[in-house]
Amino acid sequence: HAIKNNLHGIYNVSGENQSLLRLGEIVSDITDCEIEINRNIVDKRSYMVDSSKLLNTGFEFKYGIEDAIREIIKSPTVLNFHKGVYSNLKLAERVRTAQTIGRKELQLIEGGIAVDDRGSLNFANDFNFYGVKRFYQVQNFSTSTIRAFHGHMNEAKYIYVTKGSAIVAAVKLDNIKSPSKNQEIKRYILSDRHPQILFIPPKYANGFRPLEDDTRIIFFSTSSLEESKGDDYRFPADYWGKEIWEVENR
Repeated sequence: HAIKNNLHGIYNVSGENQSLLRLGEIVSDITDCEIEINRNIVDKRSYMVDSSKLLNTGFEFKYGIEDAIREIIKSPTVLNFHKGVYSNLKLAERVRTAQTIGRKELQLIEGGIAVDDRGSLNFANDFNFYGVKRFYQVQNFSTSTIRAFHGHMNEAKYIYVTKGSAIVAAVKLDNIKSPSKNQEIKRYILSDRHPQILFIPPKYANGFRPLEDDTRIIFFSTSSLEESKGDDYRFPADYWGKEIWEVENR
């Protein structure tokens, strides 16, 4: 199942799939390295070299173990086992992070502005980028343009207005295919004059409308771009009514 040779790594070149635990045991037998396996994580991924991995790595189908070894020797993708530890702890950490984020509620993280004779500094010291994998900045050409509603079942977002101000709305999704229109809408005004970061957990739809020209908003996402593509649900801006986007006369 695994071959020890002059290569700097261990390769499963059998046609039989291996569980993460079994693969770790094989690696331990060959290398005598320390094994760190979190048994609370059920890993059902394939550790065979399937056709998609062959395409990604440039490997070709081989008819014998010797052919496979010769291909691996020439490959630039050979892995080096410098640390001597085979572990699934990184996977465990990702699962734990996703579970923690999934339990969180809507939250406004307060920031502030410090001003002295040199200038001003906007900050949000209680924002720790927990679970963030990427960010992007959005700027509308018009204050009448509403970007809403975008829903996610797994992805969470942190929203921060770096310039200008905006109405940001969020609503909990009770049914992803046909959400109730009676759900309570949470409406926030975010502004660079009062720095705050809005956390929107999974199973929510959100959107925004800028209130000033040149308003700029940064979204910090807990999903990669590929993960987000399979977790994107759209609803019309007026699905929960138009009044949430209007400026209230007082």
